[in-house]
Amino acid sequence: MTVIDRSSYWDGGLFDNTPIEALLDLLSDAEIDSLPIFVVDLFATRAALPQNLAQVFERMMEIAYENRFWAQYADPKGGLAAFTSMLAEIDRDLPSDSPVRAKEPYHRLQRLRALRNLRIIQADHAPMTGSMDFSAYGVKSRFDSGRAAVDKMLAGTPTH
Repeated sequence: MTVIDRSSYWDGGLFDNTPIEALLDLLSDAEIDSLPIFVVDLFATRAALPQNLAQVFERMMEIAYENRFWAQYADPKGGLAAFTSMLAEIDRDLPSDSPVRAKEPYHRLQRLRALRNLRIIQADHAPMTGSMDFSAYGVKSRFDSGRAAVDKMLAGTPTH
């Protein structure tokens, strides 16, 4: 926590390390169905199995802070594609004169259709201790890891 003007602030990554809804709020209606969205995942959740107690603790921390995005939107049976297809079906099947279409929750839900354009760029696994390092070196290391993953993606090399 950091205190600024007697108010306490926490790192937003503790709450949501992929603030996708903030991005969706910025999209126009046309962009919702067409704009590609890239997320560089610096903190892979599929790491090698821990080999000692220090690695077990590290993995426990990773699980506690791992990307909440997938827990919220991914359907284990069909993934994100099943979720976004269901949103399109709701929009298609709901009568055009339904009063539900005028409600803000319906519009917020339909904005999630943009998730079908989501592309994950997986960076190499970084130990959780590295993710809590906000020194210039730690931040640059994560930046470089993300940049390397994007370069691999652009070059057509599988990132994982």
